[in-house]
Amino acid sequence: MPRTRGPEYERKRHEIAGRAMAVFSERGYHSTRMEDIAEALGIGRTTIYWYFPDKEAIFRALFDRHLLVMLETIRSEMAKGRDAAGKLLGFARGEIRYNLEKREFMRIVISIWAEGRDAFQHDFERTARDARAHGLALLADLVATGIRDGELRAVDPAAHAAFLQAVIDGVVYNLMVEPAAFTEAEAVALIDRHVVAPMRASARK
Repeated sequence: MPRTRGPEYERKRHEIAGRAMAVFSERGYHSTRMEDIAEALGIGRTTIYWYFPDKEAIFRALFDRHLLVMLETIRSEMAKGRDAAGKLLGFARGEIRYNLEKREFMRIVISIWAEGRDAFQHDFERTARDARAHGLALLADLVATGIRDGELRAVDPAAHAAFLQAVIDGVVYNLMVEPAAFTEAEAVALIDRHVVAPMRASARK
């Protein structure tokens, strides 16, 4: 039984979380038991509790990792932008790309959000809201910096950040429901044309 959190312990936690994702996807989060995850891994029922106390802890580990990697993806795409508008589009591209690559995980997230209102749901929603607030603050800061540098028109940074995030959310959800609706590139081009381009300092008022 592992007593210390060394590399092998973390490797096993990662393996368990990864297999749990597949079980959540197959059975549904609320229908999955710890025993189901242990069986899928081929380990004893008690062994899994050495690494996670319950399935909620497994999902939190998955969700925390999801948020971390998504933020890394977003920042990587933002870094490719040459100006404020380019960075805003990088934010949109990064979030859309990551969520579509992790489509199955996002479906599980949506199902958890939609089902039940126990303590875990409330805790999960609080974490999701905090992550969203961080993303909105990042967008608003991009807009404010663009205004300061003369690259964007004098708009309300918070309001435009919220609107851009709402559009991104809509695109992601639409592509989950109907993957053939448009490509990632087409979605980003539409966001540029209808949301970001009008914010440019050079845009007609």
